[in-house]
Amino acid sequence: MRQRDNAIQVSKENVSREVEVIPRSTDMEVQHHTPFIAVPNLGGRPVSYKPEYADRIVAWFTAGLAEIERSQEIENKIGDVKYVTKPVFPRTLAGFAISIGMGTSCIMDWSAKYPEFGQAMKTAKAIQEQCVVMMTATGAWTPSFGIFMLKNCAGWTDKIDVNLEGQVALHFDVDDSQA
Repeated sequence: MRQRDNAIQVSKENVSREVEVIPRSTDMEVQHHTPFIAVPNLGGRPVSYKPEYADRIVAWFTAGLAEIERSQEIENKIGDVKYVTKPVFPRTLAGFAISIGMGTSCIMDWSAKYPEFGQAMKTAKAIQEQCVVMMTATGAWTPSFGIFMLKNCAGWTDKIDVNLEGQVALHFDVDDSQA
């Protein structure tokens, strides 16, 4: 290849045309030219939290509780009356996050950053726990699913903590110290 003026001639085997080369700016030209408006860094993405989310999370979990309270009275073959609740889709924090187009980690961050949302989330978790207990107690959900939900969403556990407190006095004789 040969350089000629501001163009490069490409060998005839590849392509038979000239390609224009744009000359590079010198450092002096770059310093005096400001093609962009300087915008201060605001520190990441804009906040997507809206104060209305505090009311929406409580309403979302309360809707599940309202569905449970609509039980039906059913009489079996021998005349016994039984109140049956239709199975309700379990309301979870992940489900609420999806409903507003966010992730659960974002929701958890909001609960720590915005006190009103943190309080609303505590209320929603209490409603969720009550829903799970009611659905399991009425037989709408299997006991194993109810236990699973309570352990994972409400912090319930099978573990029994046993704390023993007391004092033990040790007395040594002179003969014991040689042993």
